[in-house]
Amino acid sequence: MTKQFSISALITAAVFALASCGDKGPDGAKGAVDFCVDFSGSGNYSLKNFRNGPDYVINCDIELSSGTIEIEPGTEILVDVSKTISIGGTASIKAIGTSSAPIAFSPKEQTGIASWGGIVITSSNPSSIMEHVIIDRAGAADVYPYTTGVNYYPQSEVLAALISCGKGTFNNITLRNSGGAGLLIADGSQASFSGIRVEASQYYPLMVEGRGYASLGSVFTFVNCTPNKIGSWTESFYTDLSGSGSWNDLGYPIAMLSSLTISGDYEFGKGLEMEMPNDANITVSGSLKIAGTPSDPVVIKGSSTIKGWWKGIQYISSSSLNTVEYMILADAGSNPLNYVDGEAGIACGDGLGNTGKLTISNSEIKNTRGCGLLEKSGSTLTYSNMSYSNTDNNFCQE
Repeated sequence: MTKQFSISALITAAVFALASCGDKGPDGAKGAVDFCVDFSGSGNYSLKNFRNGPDYVINCDIELSSGTIEIEPGTEILVDVSKTISIGGTASIKAIGTSSAPIAFSPKEQTGIASWGGIVITSSNPSSIMEHVIIDRAGAADVYPYTTGVNYYPQSEVLAALISCGKGTFNNITLRNSGGAGLLIADGSQASFSGIRVEASQYYPLMVEGRGYASLGSVFTFVNCTPNKIGSWTESFYTDLSGSGSWNDLGYPIAMLSSLTISGDYEFGKGLEMEMPNDANITVSGSLKIAGTPSDPVVIKGSSTIKGWWKGIQYISSSSLNTVEYMILADAGSNPLNYVDGEAGIACGDGLGNTGKLTISNSEIKNTRGCGLLEKSGSTLTYSNMSYSNTDNNFCQE
């Protein structure tokens, strides 16, 4: 931006506008306060609820790098086409509504479709909080310049109503009619979430970078979203899932949009359902425990039911934690896994001398090209109580 305005200067300008132009103020006069100049930088700002229809119209991109924006319960804010609210640096936003007086962000142009950019939180300040907030018809403008941790975002544009790349607390948030994703949790987000409701998003209602999935709980409700799934990806081609964590069932399938490499110690919990994209794979160089149950198996399948849609799972570590129980694996075998001669649903080891170790039981492999299970020389693959359907071979050795 070429113009720099302090927030204190804007307060003065807004008060002057109220006095001279008759815009609505604390006395309940008609009309909303119109922000007609860009502002960025630092300062403290308070948005009031004047209790007479829309309170503010934002006609600019807001970029705050330090200071605080505080919003009173019940405040109604209209945002102009393609405009974005970005809270970065050490800034914070305190938008704390109540169940009876939520804070609402909606488009200035009431056309019924998404038209503005959304809210992006990249700040390292943990005091940001949004509670009982409604964000309507956002996610229609590319907000990539404001974001971090989305270098491998699977769309050419970053479209979402609410994006978390930093710290903060988000409770009882309703995201309606988003032009992209509802909530996007990017790599580096250290925020906490509860009571997140996404209605009628045009893309995945929730998108989360793979390394953030393990920290999430079952706090999401999706209504009339297509697809009604959680989109996930890893930030770049070379991004691993390191450390340790569990991917548990949050009530909706995971639609992976990239391959996964697990270099840490991870567990896929009961009832987890994961869809893999075409020719993608899961490589385990650390450990992966897949722990389904008879009534809630772990399901890993292709995003299409075509036989041989995705590559499969490859274990190239000798960890004793590599166990699989009660899993359904389907649609694998699109191409040979890394340094393996033939296609397989699950391969243990590779042709570079990386030996794998896996114990698998009570599981099903179906609609898979090549071998259901493949053991490379020097590896240890122990299996029991397996079932196969529509596979070319059940078990192979190389």
